[in-house]
Amino acid sequence: MMHFFRSSSEIRRKLVYAGEALLELFYPNLCMVCGARSHSKEEIFCFKCQALSSPTSLHLHPENEFTGHFKGRVNILTGASLYYYVPDGLAHKILELIKYRNKPELAEGLGQYYGKILSDVPSYREIDLVIPVPLHPKRELLRGYNQSLLFGRAIAKELNAEILHNVLIRSSNTNTQTEMDRFRRNENMRNVFRLINPDSIHQKNILLVDDVLTTGATLESCAIELLKGSPKSICMATIAMGR
Repeated sequence: MMHFFRSSSEIRRKLVYAGEALLELFYPNLCMVCGARSHSKEEIFCFKCQALSSPTSLHLHPENEFTGHFKGRVNILTGASLYYYVPDGLAHKILELIKYRNKPELAEGLGQYYGKILSDVPSYREIDLVIPVPLHPKRELLRGYNQSLLFGRAIAKELNAEILHNVLIRSSNTNTQTEMDRFRRNENMRNVFRLINPDSIHQKNILLVDDVLTTGATLESCAIELLKGSPKSICMATIAMGR
């Protein structure tokens, strides 16, 4: 009888393995950047793309390079970015694909990936609401989606938090900030965002998300507006940040 149970258990394991192998044959795990095979279903990039950049460890430190952008300017609990942005690095390729090559699924995949990482950190486990930085409606219509919303929605699912994408609105369509210094970016972002229904964030732990942190002007402007609703705390997260 014991031999029968061992045999049944072994057969089940073999069937599960065969099923997984069959799924891998017809639905292989592909790198979300280049399309090559990734080595496991837990990894969203292949070895070659992973070699371009590794995830940061900023989430492990409440005060870090990310939070340094906001010190003395706006009060946040903590903040972190998944990758550092360097020219021709992984984050560069990712953002190009998301913003200009119609790859919304990449923003979602990164949100799920980063959400799992953040769920192990006490500060992020307490998050009640995830709020994405809004795009101007005209720009969102042109692109077809808001990459920060997709990124944030996937993070929210991993953190068991609520995604709230209509509490901040973008009241003006700003010019590109690529060539601007911090002072000009701050001026460019002044009074761009407006808080709607402040009661919905009162005494809530908020995670404010965006695709990239450069000078911090956009996130700072959003955080200042959110503070008008008296949240309990504000944390931040982005796909990438400049060094």
